[in-house]
Amino acid sequence: MTISRKAASGLDARPSLPVHGAFVVRLRADSDVTATGLAGRVEHVVTAASTDFGSIDELLAFMAATLRDGRRD
Repeated sequence: MTISRKAASGLDARPSLPVHGAFVVRLRADSDVTATGLAGRVEHVVTAASTDFGSIDELLAFMAATLRDGRRD
């Protein structure tokens, strides 16, 4: 069996971390990641949709909604 150079290099494979799931998360300087004081801004890399968040729940809700909305396209 012969494997093409492209397949052997992994270029044909689906990425394990697809870009549609990429976010940039910036935490405020006074955020405490071990407590409920997590706050900052999150941006979806593909759509540039962004929001400020004041808790881990708000951060995860934005991410879930953004990914869910993106799957409808």
